[in-house]
Amino acid sequence: DPLAKSVVALQMVEKDTSGKINYYKGSGVLISDRIVLTAGHNFYYLPDWSLSSAIFSITPHWGSDSLGERRIGIKKVLVLPGFTQGPLGTQNDLALLLLSEPVPVGYTPLKMNFDSGAMPR
Repeated sequence: DPLAKSVVALQMVEKDTSGKINYYKGSGVLISDRIVLTAGHNFYYLPDWSLSSAIFSITPHWGSDSLGERRIGIKKVLVLPGFTQGPLGTQNDLALLLLSEPVPVGYTPLKMNFDSGAMPR
């Protein structure tokens, strides 16, 4: 599926005050060879996202051992200003991730053709 070449697994990593490491799963879509669009809540609450990574695999393995998967670190996170999550729901829940290097061969940014009829009008 061509869409699969644009989808990226995301592993958010958080080290708590006791030193225990917690792993969280997410996903995003490539919009350039180094930028991923994802949900803002994936990164908004992380005090330090530098241990997080994008995983390039059809069946991602979660945790500290990559089992040979291609993982790329996240260089910068920009959560959409105005992100909120509360009793009235979630607002402005988008983030852009800058990867530390270009994606592996075979992965491509999402191509959208609004004239093809594939997208709702």
